[in-house]
Amino acid sequence: MPDTSRKRIAVLCGLGDGGMEIALLRLLRDLDYSQVSVTLLTAERQGPLLNMLPDQVMVRHCYFTSAFAYAIGLNDFSDCGMIRRSLYRLGRKFLTIASNDNRNLVYDYASSHVGDLPKEHFDAALDFRGYGSLTTTLGVQLDADFHATWMHDERMEWLPLAMPYLHGYDKIFCVSESVKRRFIELAPAYADKAEVLYNVLDADDIRRKASQPVPDDFAKRPNRLVTLGRLLPQKGIDIALKAAALLHRRGLDFTWLVFGEGDQRAELEAMIHAYGLERHFILKGHVDNPYPYVGAADVYVQPSRYEGYSLALQEARILTKPIVASDIPSSREQITDGHDGILVHLDETALAEGIIRLLDDEPLRDALSSNLQGERFDYEDQVRRLLTLIDDAKGSTRP
Repeated sequence: MPDTSRKRIAVLCGLGDGGMEIALLRLLRDLDYSQVSVTLLTAERQGPLLNMLPDQVMVRHCYFTSAFAYAIGLNDFSDCGMIRRSLYRLGRKFLTIASNDNRNLVYDYASSHVGDLPKEHFDAALDFRGYGSLTTTLGVQLDADFHATWMHDERMEWLPLAMPYLHGYDKIFCVSESVKRRFIELAPAYADKAEVLYNVLDADDIRRKASQPVPDDFAKRPNRLVTLGRLLPQKGIDIALKAAALLHRRGLDFTWLVFGEGDQRAELEAMIHAYGLERHFILKGHVDNPYPYVGAADVYVQPSRYEGYSLALQEARILTKPIVASDIPSSREQITDGHDGILVHLDETALAEGIIRLLDDEPLRDALSSNLQGERFDYEDQVRRLLTLIDDAKGSTRP
């Protein structure tokens, strides 16, 4: 017999280790499992998040009755041979063309072939993944008192994929004010459902991890730069690389470490070789604990083209690092230019100039760090807000 004394929450997400999954992980670690029970429902078969989840979280993998449904639903054709991959992609393209604002035929077909979608009742169904993915479709199909989905970035090119299902959600959580503004601009009919709910960070844990020794000689090198970000166009690592080439041409001796993986690795490695930056711009890949490097950096650099509310930027602020970041709407929510960081136009010249400005001005670096010392990084109110909304919905459905 189910334990009705605890809130029963279904969370839908992928199993990667990007910023969105890490934000979910920190939320899950912040929950009191004497008060809640959590089921993580995922359409993915494996991924690094599996090994990081709290032991109390039960994982349920969706079983697809059709290989075609799995491939088009996740846009994952890696298990297909060349001919079948071509046919499946053609089928997905046909269904996409035939879709409209009221129906997403790709996800409707894929979700109709999920053979083991939970039938039990939940107090809340949370589509944390969002991004117009299959989970947004599955979330509204779950029996729950409260349904919520998340908007994680301000660009929202994927929003048309989610539009047919937003009517089924009670709340549409946006991770920043800039994301909320953009969402309301694109989907004004759902403005009353949009609410800002910031992602949760464990500031004390980040500081503890940063206090561990740097495992190499990075801390002894001059002009140390660090960036955290996946190797994807969104994160602007290519812009950072071009800025690094400008620094190198000016004769600056520096080491710039980038932590994260992604599809752009081969392209970025070719650029590093072409610019002759092998000793200066280093792609470190995925590292379990990059925070000692952030702590040892002279300057933290965030060159993103767009974000929702950058977790990496939050982490650098928690560690009171001098920051140079691209001047995008979400960065303006975290950084006051000249007070607790430097915001620059999104191009390699401005980025290089901002870095040189900080490296050449130790009093400015000290002032920026000092201004971050008194910042509040307490996110418990965000968790309380979410649980209150779930309680309110549960109470409103009681007879």
